[in-house]
Amino acid sequence: MPASLLFTFLDNFRLRQKFVLLFSLIIAPTLLTAILSVQHGNGLSQSQWLVIAACHLPWIVVLYCIYGSLKYGLNSLLGALRQLASGDFDTRLPFSGRDEMLQLFVSFNDTARELGRRMAEVRASIQEVTYAADQLNQGAGLVAEQLDQQRQSTTSMAAAIEEMSASILSVAGQCRETEKISSTTQQLSLQGQHSIDSFIVDIKELFREIQELADLMRNLELHSRQISQISEMIKSISEQTNLLALNAAIEAARAGEYGRGFSVVADEVRTLAQRVGQSAEEITGTTELVREKISQAVGSIASTQQQTEQGISKAYNVEKALSGIREYADHTLNNVSIIACSTEQQSQVSLEIGRNVETIALRVEENNKAAQESAAIALHLAKLAQIVAD
Repeated sequence: MPASLLFTFLDNFRLRQKFVLLFSLIIAPTLLTAILSVQHGNGLSQSQWLVIAACHLPWIVVLYCIYGSLKYGLNSLLGALRQLASGDFDTRLPFSGRDEMLQLFVSFNDTARELGRRMAEVRASIQEVTYAADQLNQGAGLVAEQLDQQRQSTTSMAAAIEEMSASILSVAGQCRETEKISSTTQQLSLQGQHSIDSFIVDIKELFREIQELADLMRNLELHSRQISQISEMIKSISEQTNLLALNAAIEAARAGEYGRGFSVVADEVRTLAQRVGQSAEEITGTTELVREKISQAVGSIASTQQQTEQGISKAYNVEKALSGIREYADHTLNNVSIIACSTEQQSQVSLEIGRNVETIALRVEENNKAAQESAAIALHLAKLAQIVAD
């Protein structure tokens, strides 16, 4: 029987069956030798020894074939493992027969196929990490730009509040002048009283607008605190991402040559995480500065409210004094005109404050949206980094 046919024949046997066959081929000539020795004593003829040798020849041939079959299979498996280690996940082992080597080849092919699929998933995850990191960086830039616009709007609002305070002081001065003139005016007391009543209504309306502005400023301070909390959350997430990227770099270093590319990606992710953390700290610092300016503005508004209340009190005193005014009507009308002009200026300033407050509210809303998007992207980045680390 040719050697190739013998190899093919043996491949259809399992390893245990091969050794049973080999054992049978060994035990048969051994028994034959024992039988012949018993029958003829210690002296065997040359032909008998040739028969015994011929009987031993099959198991030697079978043993050689088994060795060759195992050597061929192991060499094929070793070569495939080397290709797999070099990154060729498309390597497959051809298989035939029904022995244990077939099961080993099938298991290797399944393993190579699964490793190829896993590596494809890893590459896709790395691409998603890169995209998410880029989006996070853009979100941080948007937050910084909007905070700068918010700072400019706050500066304009502070200037408007200062102008409003000056106008209110002017109104108070005119009220004092009106009180002096009204003490000597008696003829047009009724007209003067009507004017003062209108003035009191305007002052009360102005006081109400200042109160609304104070409420808006408090809400703005609350939103600034929320931005600070979101910035702290972004900083915490960037620190966690940095830690995950460091762990990934350590795992890549353990992988040696095959983890070098992944280590570079992990370093890039860690660098981006550090930059995000720095941006979050800058946002927190800017927000704290804005809160400080808002607190100063609130203090100025409170002082303005107190002065307005004093103006209302003095206006009531003027109203009482106007009951005896009969003289200097022209002076009284002139001062009332001045008061009306000052009130108009106050109205314009109030409108300007309203526009600035509306702008700030819009900016705060945009900042909140940007912060939420940054938090969502950072969370997605952390999950992807965890997948890569696993």
